[in-house]
Amino acid sequence: MSSSADESVLRAAAAGDPAAFEQLYHTYSERLRMAAWRMCRRREWIDDLTNETWRRGFEVRTSFDPARPFLLWLIGILRNVFREHLRQQPINLAPGGRSAAFDPIDPARVAAEVELLVALNACVAALSIEDREIVHYRFFQGETLRAVSERLRIPESTLRETRIPDICTRLRKSLKARGIEISEFFSAQEGDASQYLHGE
Repeated sequence: MSSSADESVLRAAAAGDPAAFEQLYHTYSERLRMAAWRMCRRREWIDDLTNETWRRGFEVRTSFDPARPFLLWLIGILRNVFREHLRQQPINLAPGGRSAAFDPIDPARVAAEVELLVALNACVAALSIEDREIVHYRFFQGETLRAVSERLRIPESTLRETRIPDICTRLRKSLKARGIEISEFFSAQEGDASQYLHGE
Protein backbone atom coordinates (compact mmCIF):
# COMPACT_ATOMS: atom_id res chain seq x y z
CA MET A 1 0.00 0.00 0.00
CA SER A 2 1.59 3.31 -1.04
CA SER A 3 1.80 6.17 1.44
CA SER A 4 -0.77 8.19 -0.50
CA ALA A 5 -3.14 5.23 -0.68
CA ASP A 6 -2.56 4.59 3.01
CA GLU A 7 -3.57 8.15 3.85
CA SER A 8 -6.73 7.88 1.79
CA VAL A 9 -7.58 4.56 3.44
CA LEU A 10 -7.04 6.06 6.88
CA ARG A 11 -9.35 8.96 6.07
CA ALA A 12 -11.98 6.61 4.64
CA ALA A 13 -11.83 4.36 7.70
CA ALA A 14 -12.17 7.37 10.02
CA ALA A 15 -15.21 8.40 7.99
CA GLY A 16 -16.73 5.00 8.79
CA ASP A 17 -16.01 3.06 5.57
CA PRO A 18 -16.04 -0.67 6.52
CA ALA A 19 -14.01 -1.69 3.45
CA ALA A 20 -11.27 0.78 4.33
CA PHE A 21 -11.14 -0.53 7.88
CA GLU A 22 -10.83 -4.06 6.50
CA GLN A 23 -7.81 -2.93 4.49
CA LEU A 24 -6.25 -1.58 7.66
CA TYR A 25 -6.93 -4.91 9.35
CA HIS A 26 -4.89 -6.73 6.70
CA THR A 27 -2.10 -4.14 6.93
CA TYR A 28 -1.79 -4.03 10.71
CA SER A 29 -2.96 -7.46 11.85
CA GLU A 30 0.48 -8.94 12.39
CA ARG A 31 1.76 -5.82 14.13
CA LEU A 32 -1.17 -5.92 16.55
CA ARG A 33 -0.41 -9.56 17.34
CA MET A 34 3.18 -8.60 18.14
CA ALA A 35 1.93 -5.84 20.41
CA ALA A 36 -0.42 -8.26 22.17
CA TRP A 37 2.46 -10.65 22.76
CA ARG A 38 4.58 -7.79 24.08
CA MET A 39 1.87 -7.05 26.65
CA CYS A 40 0.72 -10.47 27.79
CA ARG A 41 3.53 -12.91 26.84
CA ARG A 42 0.97 -15.70 26.66
CA ARG A 43 0.23 -17.24 23.25
CA GLU A 44 -3.15 -18.54 24.35
CA TRP A 45 -4.36 -14.99 25.00
CA ILE A 46 -3.29 -13.38 21.72
CA ASP A 47 -6.32 -14.30 19.62
CA ASP A 48 -8.80 -13.15 22.26
CA LEU A 49 -6.99 -9.86 22.82
CA THR A 50 -6.52 -9.00 19.16
CA ASN A 51 -10.00 -10.08 18.07
CA GLU A 52 -11.60 -7.95 20.77
CA THR A 53 -9.34 -5.02 19.90
CA TRP A 54 -10.35 -5.18 16.23
CA ARG A 55 -14.02 -5.49 17.19
CA ARG A 56 -13.89 -2.40 19.39
CA GLY A 57 -11.76 -0.53 16.88
CA PHE A 58 -14.35 -1.16 14.20
CA GLU A 59 -17.15 0.06 16.47
CA VAL A 60 -15.36 3.33 17.29
CA ARG A 61 -13.53 3.77 13.96
CA THR A 62 -15.02 7.22 13.43
CA SER A 63 -13.19 8.39 16.58
CA PHE A 64 -9.84 7.75 14.89
CA ASP A 65 -7.92 10.86 13.87
CA PRO A 66 -6.23 10.05 10.50
CA ALA A 67 -3.52 12.58 11.35
CA ARG A 68 -2.32 10.22 14.10
CA PRO A 69 -0.54 6.86 13.62
CA PHE A 70 -3.16 4.13 13.26
CA LEU A 71 -1.06 1.54 15.09
CA LEU A 72 -0.70 3.84 18.09
CA TRP A 73 -4.49 4.30 18.25
CA LEU A 74 -5.02 0.57 17.92
CA ILE A 75 -2.50 -0.26 20.67
CA GLY A 76 -4.31 2.17 22.95
CA ILE A 77 -7.46 0.09 22.51
CA LEU A 78 -5.45 -3.11 22.99
CA ARG A 79 -4.08 -1.80 26.28
CA ASN A 80 -7.61 -1.32 27.63
CA VAL A 81 -8.67 -4.77 26.41
CA PHE A 82 -5.62 -6.34 28.04
CA ARG A 83 -6.21 -4.65 31.38
CA GLU A 84 -9.84 -5.76 31.39
CA HIS A 85 -8.72 -9.28 30.56
CA LEU A 86 -6.32 -9.22 33.51
CA ARG A 87 -9.05 -8.10 35.87
CA GLN A 88 -11.18 -11.05 34.81
CA GLN A 89 -8.41 -13.59 35.35
CA PRO A 90 -5.49 -12.01 37.19
CA ILE A 91 -2.22 -13.82 36.64
CA ASN A 92 1.22 -12.59 37.57
CA LEU A 93 2.89 -12.18 34.19
CA ALA A 94 5.58 -9.59 34.56
CA PRO A 95 9.21 -10.34 35.54
CA GLY A 96 10.21 -9.93 39.17
CA GLY A 97 6.81 -10.92 40.53
CA ARG A 98 5.13 -7.64 39.57
CA SER A 99 1.58 -7.94 38.31
CA ALA A 100 1.25 -6.91 34.68
CA ALA A 101 -1.99 -5.17 35.67
CA PHE A 102 0.16 -2.48 37.30
CA ASP A 103 2.92 -2.46 34.70
CA PRO A 104 2.66 0.88 32.86
CA ILE A 105 2.08 0.28 29.16
CA ASP A 106 3.10 3.14 26.90
CA PRO A 107 1.42 2.62 23.50
CA ALA A 108 4.07 4.76 21.78
CA ARG A 109 6.87 2.62 23.16
CA VAL A 110 5.09 -0.60 22.27
CA ALA A 111 4.42 0.68 18.74
CA ALA A 112 8.11 1.58 18.33
CA GLU A 113 9.17 -1.87 19.53
CA VAL A 114 6.75 -3.52 17.13
CA GLU A 115 8.14 -1.58 14.16
CA LEU A 116 11.66 -2.54 15.26
CA LEU A 117 10.65 -6.20 15.38
CA VAL A 118 9.01 -5.99 11.96
CA ALA A 119 12.30 -4.69 10.54
CA LEU A 120 14.34 -7.32 12.35
CA ASN A 121 12.01 -10.09 11.25
CA ALA A 122 12.38 -9.02 7.61
CA CYS A 123 16.16 -8.98 7.92
CA VAL A 124 16.30 -12.39 9.61
CA ALA A 125 13.91 -13.83 7.01
CA ALA A 126 16.44 -12.92 4.31
CA LEU A 127 19.03 -15.23 5.88
CA SER A 128 19.48 -18.86 4.89
CA ILE A 129 17.44 -21.45 6.80
CA GLU A 130 20.45 -22.59 8.79
CA ASP A 131 21.49 -19.03 9.65
CA ARG A 132 17.92 -18.28 10.79
CA GLU A 133 18.14 -21.31 13.07
CA ILE A 134 21.42 -20.04 14.52
CA VAL A 135 19.82 -16.65 15.26
CA HIS A 136 16.74 -18.34 16.71
CA TYR A 137 18.54 -20.67 19.11
CA ARG A 138 21.47 -18.45 20.06
CA PHE A 139 19.87 -15.02 20.35
CA PHE A 140 16.16 -15.65 20.92
CA GLN A 141 16.23 -18.89 22.84
CA GLY A 142 19.45 -17.93 24.62
CA GLU A 143 21.05 -21.33 24.13
CA THR A 144 24.78 -21.74 24.71
CA LEU A 145 27.16 -22.05 21.79
CA ARG A 146 27.69 -25.68 22.72
CA ALA A 147 23.95 -26.38 22.69
CA VAL A 148 23.54 -24.69 19.30
CA SER A 149 26.56 -26.57 18.00
CA GLU A 150 25.10 -29.92 19.08
CA ARG A 151 21.61 -29.10 17.85
CA LEU A 152 22.70 -27.93 14.39
CA ARG A 153 25.80 -30.14 14.11
CA ILE A 154 28.08 -27.23 13.44
CA PRO A 155 31.49 -27.11 15.20
CA GLU A 156 31.41 -24.71 18.13
CA SER A 157 34.60 -23.02 16.95
CA THR A 158 33.00 -22.40 13.54
CA LEU A 159 29.98 -20.78 15.16
CA ARG A 160 32.11 -18.58 17.39
CA GLU A 161 34.77 -17.54 14.91
CA THR A 162 32.97 -17.29 11.59
CA ARG A 163 29.25 -18.05 11.38
CA ILE A 164 27.86 -15.84 14.15
CA PRO A 165 30.15 -12.85 13.43
CA ASP A 166 29.21 -13.10 9.75
CA ILE A 167 25.49 -13.31 10.53
CA CYS A 168 25.71 -10.30 12.86
CA THR A 169 27.59 -8.31 10.23
CA ARG A 170 24.90 -9.04 7.64
CA LEU A 171 22.08 -8.26 10.06
CA ARG A 172 23.81 -5.04 11.10
CA LYS A 173 24.11 -3.93 7.47
CA SER A 174 20.55 -4.94 6.68
CA LEU A 175 19.15 -3.11 9.70
CA LYS A 176 21.33 -0.07 9.08
CA ALA A 177 19.89 0.14 5.58
CA ARG A 178 16.52 0.51 7.33
CA GLY A 179 17.90 3.19 9.66
CA ILE A 180 18.25 0.88 12.67
CA GLU A 181 21.37 0.08 14.69
CA ILE A 182 21.52 -3.59 15.70
CA SER A 183 22.23 -2.54 19.31
CA GLU A 184 18.78 -0.92 19.45
CA PHE A 185 17.28 -4.37 19.38
CA PHE A 186 19.77 -6.76 20.96
CA SER A 187 20.64 -4.54 23.90
CA ALA A 188 16.96 -4.15 24.75
CA GLN A 189 15.91 -7.70 23.91
CA GLU A 190 14.48 -9.40 26.99
CA GLY A 191 13.07 -12.52 25.43
CA ASP A 192 9.52 -11.19 25.26
CA ALA A 193 8.21 -9.80 21.99
CA SER A 194 11.03 -11.46 20.08
CA GLN A 195 9.79 -14.84 21.27
CA TYR A 196 6.54 -14.24 19.46
CA LEU A 197 8.43 -13.93 16.19
CA HIS A 198 10.92 -16.71 16.68
CA GLY A 199 9.25 -19.19 19.02
CA GLU A 200 9.25 -19.71 22.75
